[in-house]
Amino acid sequence: FGKITQFSNFLIIFILFICYTLATINQCFFISVFFNRANLAACGAGIIYFVLYLPYILLINFGSQTLIWHKMIACLSSTVAFGLGCDYIIRFEGMAQGIQWSNIKKGAQPNDNFSFLYCMIMMIVDSILYMLLTIYIENVFPGEYGIPQPWYYPLTKTYWFGYDVKKNRQRTNEINQNEINTNTNIESNDNDNIHQEDIGVDIQNLSKYYRNKIALKNLSVKFHRNEITSFLGRNG
Repeated sequence: FGKITQFSNFLIIFILFICYTLATINQCFFISVFFNRANLAACGAGIIYFVLYLPYILLINFGSQTLIWHKMIACLSSTVAFGLGCDYIIRFEGMAQGIQWSNIKKGAQPNDNFSFLYCMIMMIVDSILYMLLTIYIENVFPGEYGIPQPWYYPLTKTYWFGYDVKKNRQRTNEINQNEINTNTNIESNDNDNIHQEDIGVDIQNLSKYYRNKIALKNLSVKFHRNEITSFLGRNG
């Protein structure tokens, strides 16, 4: 390694870079949810990545005055945690010890209340945090063509256990039957006698909104095998 880390344990340094790689990948996913265009995301992500590194400079300049919770909060940025980890490697190399399994829990200075192990743990926490935030924001703000979930969707029972298929199918059949009984313009369906096993796709009460305009409202249709189905809208 060019005698830069000649005293350090190679495996510990390798684990550090693995943690940083995982955190950076999830951080990129997290940043990407705030952009809709690739060109804008490429420019904005670089700026955000640089800005998230700035707390590291403050921690180095005011290292003796910072508390452990200051560093913990700053390490919610994976670039700061990685920077502090590299700083510990440099300091232990300067003492001709290198980073070892015996000193990853120790500070590099007498009054140091942080350690190299904390840096790796915080990068793992960052990776999990970025991933969860990405999943949450993607579901709540899916973009122009997605279906947004309510902000409290992780607390709903249906998110974790799904829907009761039997109850939903029974309710859908009741709604369809009521619509047939109240609508005299519905023509008889020649496919009613087709066996249920011949149904390829079954859509129940499909609705689609584009901003504030509704494109589909409670569409229920069955597509049968070996048949061609077409739709005729108001514009032909």
